[in-house]
Amino acid sequence: MANPAEWGTGRGATATDPYEPASDVTSSARAPSAGTPPKRPKWPWALAAVAFVLGAAGGAAVTAGIEDDDEPAVVDTPPPSESGSAGSGDDAAVEPTVVPVGTTMRVGEWEVALRSTTLNANDLVFAENNANEPPVEGRQFVLGELAVTYVGAESGVPWIDLQIRYLGADGNTFGNGFNDHCGVSPEPLSEVTEMFPGASAEANVCVAVASDQVEGGVWLVEESLSLDDPIRFAAE
Repeated sequence: MANPAEWGTGRGATATDPYEPASDVTSSARAPSAGTPPKRPKWPWALAAVAFVLGAAGGAAVTAGIEDDDEPAVVDTPPPSESGSAGSGDDAAVEPTVVPVGTTMRVGEWEVALRSTTLNANDLVFAENNANEPPVEGRQFVLGELAVTYVGAESGVPWIDLQIRYLGADGNTFGNGFNDHCGVSPEPLSEVTEMFPGASAEANVCVAVASDQVEGGVWLVEESLSLDDPIRFAAE
């Protein structure tokens, strides 16, 4: 009988058969058993989930940014009040500046000054030409003496380049209407011809104004065809 020690190695349950080849423990641990599918790693799914979340967040941020760009900027400046000022509605309306008698102002290519005003010039107009008709009922002639100097680069004609009217106390203007003219007035501005740089002239403008609006009225002088506000010259 053979010596039991020669049967194999180990004892009891751990004894090995010397006639069987030793099993590869490393290979059996790595090789899957027949019929069991190999397990797929989970990290690709985790990365995909993270990418989805980041993409959704990024898209929301871009959308929010676009919507914000479409919104107008908020301006803290208060809207102008009905009186024309930017303050509260309790502020009083700003009165237009009235230039004192004799003050020279720049109007377009001209320097203009109102020297004096005759509020009732009926006698002066009749004395200039006895063919002049009296003003319509309820009106009187108002005569303004002015001085003009051409300060442009070429030449100009004052009665063409300038528009002059009388603003009555009730807010009506006189000078362009059919009944606003005086006829032949003394030394009218309409007789001043072309003037070159530095040239000056003195002349009169005459307007038939409603008698109840003469007192407290002012002269309006502006450049012809201009969109700027006219300059107000005091009549007295």
